[in-house]
Amino acid sequence: MLASTEIDILTEQPDARSVSQAFVHTQAGRLSRLLVATLYLGLVLGVSLIATPAKFLAPSLELAAALEVGRVTFGLFNRIEWGVFAVLAVLVLPVRSGLARCALLALGTALILDTTWLLPALFERVTAVQAGTPKPSSLHHMLYATLEIAKITALGGIIAAQIRAFSAHRERTAS
Repeated sequence: MLASTEIDILTEQPDARSVSQAFVHTQAGRLSRLLVATLYLGLVLGVSLIATPAKFLAPSLELAAALEVGRVTFGLFNRIEWGVFAVLAVLVLPVRSGLARCALLALGTALILDTTWLLPALFERVTAVQAGTPKPSSLHHMLYATLEIAKITALGGIIAAQIRAFSAHRERTAS
């Protein structure tokens, strides 16, 4: 017959936090962080630094249409970014890497600035151009590019932290 403490141990279910804590410190956790950060980096590079400038090089695309495509693209991309950021945050926050956490904080700050201030200001400028009343030049586009570079740098920091974690794990297991 089993003692009551043995029964408690047999029926005890691990809580979600202990399972996630265990996962993030495995090779699979490190690989997940690396893959999600690399995916996010690819999205930022593809949308912000390749697709967006390319559409303004298309000679047959009217400015108003290019701006509308940009508004729709960046509106959708911002929602996608929040989803990928949430997954990355779940994977990064439990780790002890100061570099990864600081990079996540920088990434989150850039995303908050995009969502709450910069994209609404840029969308307002698009509306003004489409209404035939363009606003005078501003630094909004330059600030957006600067935030995208900040995101790229932060994602590079997360990726570097994961590569370093892989190397440290390999060294520990080899010795």
